[in-house]
This record gives sequence, C-alpha cells and structure tokens, in this order.
Amino acid sequence: VADVQATTFSNDGNEPQPQAAESSAAAVSQDFAQTSASAALGDKDAQVALGDMYKDGTGVEQDYQAAMKWFLRAADQGDPVGQRKVGVLYEYGYGVTQDYSTAMNWYLKSANQGNAQAQ
Repeated sequence: VADVQATTFSNDGNEPQPQAAESSAAAVSQDFAQTSASAALGDKDAQVALGDMYKDGTGVEQDYQAAMKWFLRAADQGDPVGQRKVGVLYEYGYGVTQDYSTAMNWYLKSANQGNAQAQ
C-alpha cells in the first residue's frame, strides 16, 4: 500500500508542509517501542522483528551487532527464522567475522525445522 503524503500550505500559501512523513516516523517509533518491549519479554517473533529493525535501520540506527543479539535470542529458543537470520549475518560478515562454516550450521538448524529459505 502506498503511503500517501498530505500537503498543507503555510499561512502565506507558499511553503508546502509535509504531514505524512511525521506521522509515518511516529508510527515507526511506536512500532519499534512495542517490538522492543515484546522482544525483551521473550517473544521470539518480536525478537526476529527487532533484529530486522536493527539490521535494516528501521526506526533505529543500523546496528548489525544488535541485530545478531536479537536473532540469537530467538534462535536459542529454537526459532527457525532466527536461526536462518543468524546464518545470513555469518555468511555475509555483517557485525561478525564472515564464517561460512558457522553460517552453514545455522542454516542446517533452520532447514531441519522446515524453513524453506534455509533449505
């Protein structure tokens, strides 16, 4: 779904004032806060989502090491998506020393649980 930006004009009618960007940023910030809270409480899906936010820099400064921390928390609970994403970070050396063997081990853990992307 496309994000439609509403534009209003200042009192003199000459300066456009974007509104959607502000509301979108607030929504991302609120989403980050809610996801962080759920992740801290042990929600595996939230931990993976928070890892993605850190990996992609969505709502927070990009930080591969923080992404790894959250992916590992999910992976350590047996989450196949978290396991695969740990493998991705090792495969490409994002936030860690690139290590294909370690990446493969994580991919195999995920694949053995039926994760098609890891397979």
